[in-house]
Amino acid sequence: MRKRHEFRTKTILEKIEENTGKIEAHESGRSLLEDEEYERIKKQTQSFKKKLKKMENYDDKEFERMAEEGGKRERHRRDRAREL
Repeated sequence: MRKRHEFRTKTILEKIEENTGKIEAHESGRSLLEDEEYERIKKQTQSFKKKLKKMENYDDKEFERMAEEGGKRERHRRDRAREL
């Protein structure tokens, strides 16, 4: 679970960096985006930052809860597959 958390954190950081570069390029006039694309990237970046902040506060109890939920989902998936 922790390795997945580290991977997701790294991926989110990369997306924030990539989007920030696009935003800066647009705002400086180097590479203009369509208005809708610009707003989408800004909103996405804000969402990534919120998610990253939330993930930084995960503790052992949160990891245990997520692992337990994942186990329940997997058992449910297997049970449903048997029914079909």
